[in-house]
Amino acid sequence: MSKRGEIHETTNLEIIVAISKLEGRVDATNTAITNLSNDLRETADGSKKSIADHEARLRVMEKINDQVNLLTFYQDHLTLKQEWHDYKTTARTWRVIGGIAGGAAMFILTQLPNILKLFGLIK
Repeated sequence: MSKRGEIHETTNLEIIVAISKLEGRVDATNTAITNLSNDLRETADGSKKSIADHEARLRVMEKINDQVNLLTFYQDHLTLKQEWHDYKTTARTWRVIGGIAGGAAMFILTQLPNILKLFGLIK
């Protein structure tokens, strides 16, 4: 080992060892850069594919949007909503009327013997 400021004489063997170490580092760096380049290329290909898929979906949505008139669709939706509300209201009304009629019929049937006794038709 040499101290700072001293000139160190190197042998050919030391130079060859140092060069081989540097080549190994360069090879490792080149391999890392190649791997990184491959990763970026794959990412770019995947991004291009996903963008192409997204564009295809957008074209389909635009085609549907061109075929469907949103204002007409909304008006139909409101009409259907009102019809459904009217149907539920009518169903509830008939249910109440049916309950009242059924209750009245049952009351009359249970009181029928008393009514017949009142008019003297049965004893």
